[in-house]
Amino acid sequence: MTRIDFRAKLFLMLVISFIMTIGNIQSLNPIYYVLICMLPTFLLFLSGHIKSGIKAIIFFIILNIIEINIGELNDSIILSLIHIVIIIIKRVFAPMVMGNYIILTTSVGEAICSLKKVKCPDQIAIPVAVMVRYFYATRIEYRQIKQAVYLRDISFKKFLKNPILLIEYRIIPLLMTLSNSADELTVASLTKGLAVNRNRSNIREAKLTFADYLIFFVSILVSFFYIRGRKYA
Repeated sequence: MTRIDFRAKLFLMLVISFIMTIGNIQSLNPIYYVLICMLPTFLLFLSGHIKSGIKAIIFFIILNIIEINIGELNDSIILSLIHIVIIIIKRVFAPMVMGNYIILTTSVGEAICSLKKVKCPDQIAIPVAVMVRYFYATRIEYRQIKQAVYLRDISFKKFLKNPILLIEYRIIPLLMTLSNSADELTVASLTKGLAVNRNRSNIREAKLTFADYLIFFVSILVSFFYIRGRKYA
């Protein structure tokens, strides 16, 4: 399993988010768009998260199939609205997959240690690290709520027949547990010695390897081709 430093992940995340949300790369260069979308998916496979990578590819294929079919039948307001939603989802697809990769492969200590290496202020490093851990806690809590709902014999078919059950049995318990998770993460952060302007030791040493420099190179290369494509478009 290939480990990548948090600094390289964050830099690639910023590059992908900028290109996907600011530019109109889907229509200008569809092949380049597909390659960028598959980059975070490829990183998921390298890190051993095969299931998450397969889900991302399947979701990407379904999005494109729906967009092609709706584009051919775009003769009503409802279909036009659905088409717009699909385009928006396609723009944020790659940043979402990259964010999922960062959450799955980054611990709080690793994130703080990496940010400390680049002299990042504690006022920024600590909130970013806690935020990464919070999203991971959200994923775990939702999975547990989902399992509890299935134990009560409330299947997906019942949610389709009565959508209110989705709010009652999944959304409301998730919101309640997340409010408690915020307090628990705060206490855990204090227990681990996270404090502003205080030196903190780390079990794992953050250092850049060949894989990290390769990620930096790929990020710069992606940015170069995007700027060059925009210049000659």
